[in-house]
Amino acid sequence: MSNPEDIQKQATLDRLLSACNAHRVRGDLLAAEDACREVLQLDPDNLRAGEMLGDLLHGLGKLDEARKQYRNLLDRDGSLAAIEKKYARVALEIGQHAEERRAVEQALSKPEDKEELRRNAALAMVLSAAAPGVGQMYNGEFAKGAIIFAAFLLSIMVIAFSGGTSLFVRQMLSVLSGGAVGGSSVGWPSIWLLLFLGAGMFAYIYGVVDAPVSAIKKGQRHKSLDPEG
Repeated sequence: MSNPEDIQKQATLDRLLSACNAHRVRGDLLAAEDACREVLQLDPDNLRAGEMLGDLLHGLGKLDEARKQYRNLLDRDGSLAAIEKKYARVALEIGQHAEERRAVEQALSKPEDKEELRRNAALAMVLSAAAPGVGQMYNGEFAKGAIIFAAFLLSIMVIAFSGGTSLFVRQMLSVLSGGAVGGSSVGWPSIWLLLFLGAGMFAYIYGVVDAPVSAIKKGQRHKSLDPEG
């Protein structure tokens, strides 16, 4: 004859399981979860309640708890194929959510990264426009910056202190102002002055164009090496 306590316990378990099912059918998953936990407090090995609790936790979005619940059931009986499939599905969802979270974090950080790169590139370009080579020095390319600055400065000094340049400038100003040019024709600068003029212009243009490009490349390289980026 069955023990009256066992009969009463089983009746309580059946009542709680019925309540759990009823709550789940009505969509009240929290109440269903409470009922399942009451069953497991009375009967920790109740497979039906354990699986139902895992399903409820999954439905509530408590993925880590659901995975742990399914894992506990599998640890007790590894032959439960249905629970093993549920465990694998929850584990896959957790992995997907982690990837989505990382993607969102990267998307949120990108505007700031791009804005910082634009600011650095703009500053490097302004510095090189003011003095070719300084933008490269700002980017940490000191040797390149020094070469560009020296080439531009040398060209300017040769052009500025050349007698042929000053004569040509005076003659052109005289022509533009409507005055007469001394001599039969304008005295054009020598080929050497033109070469220095071309070198100075090249150094200036290269410095202004290269500085923002190098700033962007440096920022992207630093970002790729940053483990938290």
